Amino acid sequence: MLGNVTKQEPKDRTLVAARVAALREALGMTQVDVATRGKIDRTELSKVEHGANQVTSARLRKALAIGFGVDALLFGDYVEGSVGLQAVLDQARMRQAS
Repeated sequence: MLGNVTKQEPKDRTLVAARVAALREALGMTQVDVATRGKIDRTELSKVEHGANQVTSARLRKALAIGFGVDALLFGDYVEGSVGLQAVLDQARMRQAS
């Protein structure tokens, strides 16, 4: 622990990485697709998917939500594990159809 900041457990990072990769793959998107839409560097997304980068900043969560075409709050709930993949897929597909 450093000051008031606690280090996220590797297991948690692995779960978040798996959730982000699973969502991208289920939507049939490439890392470039998501990164371009979210206006982030593809390597930043790659680091998230490999557990090397955490999804704790509001900026990154918002960028990824935009990249996936879903609401930022729903995306945040998904990466935290309180909402399932299907709910996020439903919203993304509904928005794509609009």
